[in-house]
Amino acid sequence: MKRICLAAGCCAAAIAGAAGANAQTLNLTSNLSPSHAVASAGIEPFMDCVKTASSGAIDFKYFPSSQIASVSEALDAVNMGLADVGFIAITALPEKFPLNSLSVLPGMGDTVTELVTSYSAVLDGDGPLAQEVRDNRIVPLMTIMFPTYQVMMTGKFDPANASLKGKKINVLGGIQTMIVSSMGGTPIDMPAGDFYMSLERGVSDGVILSYPSADSYSLDEVVKSISNNVSLGSAAALLSISLEDWEQFSEDKQKILLDCGRQQESVLAAHLDETDGQLKQQFAASGVESFAFPDDVRAEIMAGAQQVVNDYIERLEFRGLPGKEAYESYRAVIDQ
Repeated sequence: MKRICLAAGCCAAAIAGAAGANAQTLNLTSNLSPSHAVASAGIEPFMDCVKTASSGAIDFKYFPSSQIASVSEALDAVNMGLADVGFIAITALPEKFPLNSLSVLPGMGDTVTELVTSYSAVLDGDGPLAQEVRDNRIVPLMTIMFPTYQVMMTGKFDPANASLKGKKINVLGGIQTMIVSSMGGTPIDMPAGDFYMSLERGVSDGVILSYPSADSYSLDEVVKSISNNVSLGSAAALLSISLEDWEQFSEDKQKILLDCGRQQESVLAAHLDETDGQLKQQFAASGVESFAFPDDVRAEIMAGAQQVVNDYIERLEFRGLPGKEAYESYRAVIDQ
């Protein structure tokens, strides 16, 4: 099903009179805390937009911080009816979204705006990624991407020992695991909420993460240096409604949901780009060093990252999935 960007205002009048008797309240689940930038600048404004544009005909009960389901359980919660709308983290569900995991590979964009624009366009099409989303019985309302990942370390950067070989690095699983392995490090897969304790206790030496996520988990208190010249992929999520709930809405209400999602994904992307820049300054002011990998080390890291891309596509093909077709069609959108 293609997402269509239509003016929400033109639909509001048509359903205003039905806001009372026909009002529908949707349970929205997210693993993010209310203070997370995506929650405060993305999810909450989206709900406000829908409620306003529908004149109250669509309302929400909001359950942040995994009150209904953890990040790995959100898709099941939506499919099983425990929630109607969910923050579906593609990064956390590679087994459900192997093709959509292409969106988080290195080299898919440098800014959040670039990443969101291309991924949203891909999902608007009829290609393999859009079909995979439909197969999971959800309809994406808002495409969410995060600033690209950097390397964050608990120690000060040492140019003489810049390699990550032998170092233990926290990751969120999936492609991040492959990237750290390609760099010679030892990936430690765990939920982001456990990163702080792992770093503080010396269980790990660093983490692959974006600035906004690091800030939301107060990692500036436990890391001492952050790279500034590698781009190690991103994280992707889809704020999605269950197909069953979607089909119960009138066309006018569907248009409002889609339009609010499309508007807010652009606003959020610009906000995250701005926030990323501000956080770099904030972390530096708190004593966290921004460092550049030496050219030879950076070249080694990025060569390994590209090999991860190639290996991932080959793995998809080995599983009988159209990995090459999906990647090439995605790249065609990016290169337009």
